[in-house]
Amino acid sequence: MPCFIGAPAYAQDDAAAFFKGKTLRIVVGSGVGSGYDITARVLARHMPAHIPGNPTIIVQNQPGAGGLTMTNSLNANGPFDGTVIGAPFNGTPTMPLLQPQTARFDAAKLAYIGSTNRETQVMYVWHTVADP
Repeated sequence: MPCFIGAPAYAQDDAAAFFKGKTLRIVVGSGVGSGYDITARVLARHMPAHIPGNPTIIVQNQPGAGGLTMTNSLNANGPFDGTVIGAPFNGTPTMPLLQPQTARFDAAKLAYIGSTNRETQVMYVWHTVADP
């Protein structure tokens, strides 16, 4: 066990050095004043104290197509270094299945880090749908 004690401290030092003085962005896939936007702004206010290096966090909005515009943009352009967090709608992981012509990301490659919501999901299918 003692050999693991030094590893987290070292990782925190690296993280603190990386995040110190940086500005992180939470990109929200809906407009200003929406529930997702308000939640992201509350999170941005309190989250820096829990990240080594205490970076600044700002919220940017990129509404369009139910969060699809933001998710496609982040997937195509990054950055992929931990300085940007996407805040899509809860149905975003199903978009490649439901809208394959417009969803330009692989949901299996999204890194899910958590949620500030607890929502019940329901799926329904009409009785006349045939097995493919």
